[in-house]
Amino acid sequence: MFSIAHTGGAGQVSDELGGYAMAAGCRDCETCTRSWLGRLFQNAAVGLMHVVTIGISYLIKKGFRRHCPQCKHLLSRHARRADGSFRD
Repeated sequence: MFSIAHTGGAGQVSDELGGYAMAAGCRDCETCTRSWLGRLFQNAAVGLMHVVTIGISYLIKKGFRRHCPQCKHLLSRHARRADGSFRD
């Protein structure tokens, strides 16, 4: 369980061992703001893709794509302003 008695920067919440766990998500991320049913179908599709490609798609996604430091989802799925900065 997580204790909300101490919060760190960038939406982090301290756990019982003094480490930090990330918050539930961020407002600019399409994946974080999707409904639970949408996330379920997306996770099932992505999992199937990883199995079919024998993990190659997982290696490409984790190794060569940029991820959000807050929610760990792909940065390409985050909303941006016209100047390229993040909306949040």
